[in-house]
Amino acid sequence: MIEDKSLEQYADEISKLTFNMQKMCTAKEALFCATINLSPIQFRCLRYLLKTTFLQVKELADNMELTPSRITNLLNNLESKGYIQRKISNKDRRIIKVTLTKKGREYATEVREKYIKYHEEILSMLKDEEEIKSLFTNLKKFEQILDEFLENQKENLK
Repeated sequence: MIEDKSLEQYADEISKLTFNMQKMCTAKEALFCATINLSPIQFRCLRYLLKTTFLQVKELADNMELTPSRITNLLNNLESKGYIQRKISNKDRRIIKVTLTKKGREYATEVREKYIKYHEEILSMLKDEEEIKSLFTNLKKFEQILDEFLENQKENLK
């Protein structure tokens, strides 16, 4: 049975939990990336690009919260592996579009499937389907609450 705690005590416990979860998720991602010969940042970039036909370099840098020099280095590395290509926009030569190559799309799809299997292995440690559903529902709800909280905080800064 869960003991009754004050809001402050729950907030303290959740702050510790989310801090530890962030560390563990980072470690999980690093371990997974070691099995596929990509750095975590390369893996994340391929995941972003797999969701779309193309992204502008600036959009990708903003989404990944990377500096221009860091995104350039990342893209150079992925381009040298044959996973992406950069194209200058015909409408505005200052805009560079990044797309997955055929090889990159196939590899990113394969890696995505492996990552899903990786998470299936983690979820299989739960007792039953109800626990999985409950975990998912509560994590999804927490994600929505965090999103709403962050949006409100941004509005308050304006």
